[in-house]
Amino acid sequence: MESNRFIRRHLLRGLAFVVASITTLVVVAPAAQAYDNGQFEFLYDNGARSGQCLDSNFAGDVYTNPCNWDNQYQRWLVTKTNTTSAIDGHQQYRLKNAATNLYLTQYRVNGPVVFTAPFGSFSSDYQKIDGVGSSWANVTLRSSHSNATNMAPPICVTRYSNAQVYSADCGQPNQHWVLNK
Repeated sequence: MESNRFIRRHLLRGLAFVVASITTLVVVAPAAQAYDNGQFEFLYDNGARSGQCLDSNFAGDVYTNPCNWDNQYQRWLVTKTNTTSAIDGHQQYRLKNAATNLYLTQYRVNGPVVFTAPFGSFSSDYQKIDGVGSSWANVTLRSSHSNATNMAPPICVTRYSNAQVYSADCGQPNQHWVLNK
């Protein structure tokens, strides 16, 4: 009888330890998983690399400059969210600049705009980017939130010939990027 009580007590302690360990693992695990860290290089519409990478600064400006792997302002942490696009189910991500810790943000206010901002300083939906493409080797950085809220077409990060980066309706030239790792 005493040995049964001893066994039950140790089994219960062991079970409590396992449950506590699993609970700790679940609580400590991050909600979003980092996907990758790299540079987004602009691709010409024919797929040729441009040598120009998505760049930013502490003021929130977004533009391109010649790619330089050592330039932390051109490095982006790509974090997978737990949501998908309302348009077509593409996975959504957040892009955080490695140097500024600001997030790529797109939305429509008197026209589409793109900039970087602290997380949550605008609706966090504006900081979700749909990774549209068959792989990170040729992807469009699209915000579908503008479509879900006001039925306007989705907007994409667009590079113009003067190295300026804008948001424009998707489907236009100069909207393809490659994630260099």
